[in-house]
Amino acid sequence: MKIEEKYIEQFSEIQKLIHSAKKKVDLSINYALIDLYWQIGGYVYHKLEASEWGKSVVQELSDFIREKEPDVKGFSAQNIWRMKQFYETYRHEKKLSPVVREISWTNNLYFYNSLSSAGRNASRRLMTLTEAHWLC
Repeated sequence: MKIEEKYIEQFSEIQKLIHSAKKKVDLSINYALIDLYWQIGGYVYHKLEASEWGKSVVQELSDFIREKEPDVKGFSAQNIWRMKQFYETYRHEKKLSPVVREISWTNNLYFYNSLSSAGRNASRRLMTLTEAHWLC
């Protein structure tokens, strides 16, 4: 099928709209996942802080999720501990916590590990994460 030359530019505009919509969908999904991880991290954090759960319960939670939701990935005990650490690290950072929810989980883990090991303060972390947000 040959497309007439006069339509190619017009059709390209539609193609740009499609790509823009796909990017918005991807960002929405990412935001929802990060928010889910934040909520799970907070839930686990508070259960452990209140001494309602011991450390072995996180493995049981992971096993439960795998059994009840076999198609859902990313809920290993190790990743649930990371969710808890994510929440614990940023829960008091009023300016930072919204930013960390807008970048990918992989970037969050990368920045958390690199910045926490460097001992940088929250304002430096915020600046670095904000820069990363614009790159994602």
